[in-house]
Amino acid sequence: MEISFLPEELLETIFSYLSVISDLCLASKVCRQWRKICLEVHRFKIDTFYKESRKGSFIWRICDEKTSVRQNIPLNRRGLKSLSRGSLSKPYPRIMHGAVFHGETLYVYGGKSSDEASFFNDMYAYDVHAQKWEKLQPVNPAPTPRSSFSSVIYEDSIFISGGCISSRTSIRFTEQVFDDVYCYNVLRKTWNKCGTMKTRMFDHQSTILKGKKALKLVHLGGNPLQAHHGVTKIEISTISVDDNGDYIINGSDVKEFPVLLIRHGQCKINEHNILVYGGVSMLQDEPTKFFIRNEAWLLKFHESHDNVDIIRVEINDLKVYDGLYPCVSNDFVHIKDFLVCFQRSCFVKESLAHPGLLEVDSDRKPTGDAVYRQDYYHTFILDIQEVLSTLKISWLFVNNPPLMAPRNSIFHRTILAGDSIYLFGGSIHDRRTKLPIDSNNLYKINVLRRLEE
Repeated sequence: MEISFLPEELLETIFSYLSVISDLCLASKVCRQWRKICLEVHRFKIDTFYKESRKGSFIWRICDEKTSVRQNIPLNRRGLKSLSRGSLSKPYPRIMHGAVFHGETLYVYGGKSSDEASFFNDMYAYDVHAQKWEKLQPVNPAPTPRSSFSSVIYEDSIFISGGCISSRTSIRFTEQVFDDVYCYNVLRKTWNKCGTMKTRMFDHQSTILKGKKALKLVHLGGNPLQAHHGVTKIEISTISVDDNGDYIINGSDVKEFPVLLIRHGQCKINEHNILVYGGVSMLQDEPTKFFIRNEAWLLKFHESHDNVDIIRVEINDLKVYDGLYPCVSNDFVHIKDFLVCFQRSCFVKESLAHPGLLEVDSDRKPTGDAVYRQDYYHTFILDIQEVLSTLKISWLFVNNPPLMAPRNSIFHRTILAGDSIYLFGGSIHDRRTKLPIDSNNLYKINVLRRLEE
């Protein structure tokens, strides 16, 4: 019996196992009947993902079995640098890298090891359909190895902005901060230097806004070296296309931001609004201590995107759940009209010396709640429409740990792709050795679907 003679109800069941990103698209090209069924299945899967995501009903799966988690080699040993360029098909374990999604491919670029012995400038691609990693070989040389840069994708181009590279010896620590902006074309596999920013930045965020006349690349925050001098800036760069079809920067405008801010969350709500949340600050009188910012801001851009109004958003809940608070996060996942944040959480307390800032309360312990596990990810959900209408923020803490979630990491990257969320890399704190363990694991996060649906 040929598959084309099967009832539509049975075909719908079969097609429900296909990937939203690639397989359903391919199957829809077979015939009109399959196209109709694929569209209905696609709509159902996306709606189910949306509804269950709002409830925090997530389940984690690792994408492949050949995982590699490697504890960093001490600085007085050799060998780490020889592997740092990714000699294998899978990326070397790393933190503070860039990751974006294009079509059915996840792209990972740059980053570093936790001990700062290795900085990367390699580009890897993960095909979600074939479930296979590939190390890409660009036509022209890649930018200088770096970490803590911003990465954002527009159409077929990945924009890499700023970042830093450092070297450490027993007697000296040096750090170079970049102000350049590069663009990688995923179709041509070419790098192009777009220009430079007016401000050297790292640990910042970037967003692309599409205006009527030109693209705008918006950079915010970053660079603790500037934060020590009381400066955090918004830089708005105008992007155009030259005769060769490459993106270039045609001028930038700089505006000061009201607070000192690095490692914050930044999400484009639409082409005129950007939500900025959290982050940390390092104060001049206490440069070695991080403070968590209990603040949120809405950047409202005018029609031309040349001017921006900075509006402070009120935080409704200081302590989201029994004193728990989402730790520093620059990884929001934007799903329609809400944000999801997979992050480790911590107990916080208000800083007596610095009102408005929060400190980690290391002496606080869980109060008998068996659900709370500090070493694992927790899910926080934020309603965007509520933010826009009330200019207030209320985080929803999902009192239900994600199924199969691994131990939490920091400095990983989270990306939305169709009806799935991918999380790559990061560093885990080893409680036994007190040393960080870098990861190159790739996790796929889906929602739980009820069988009766």
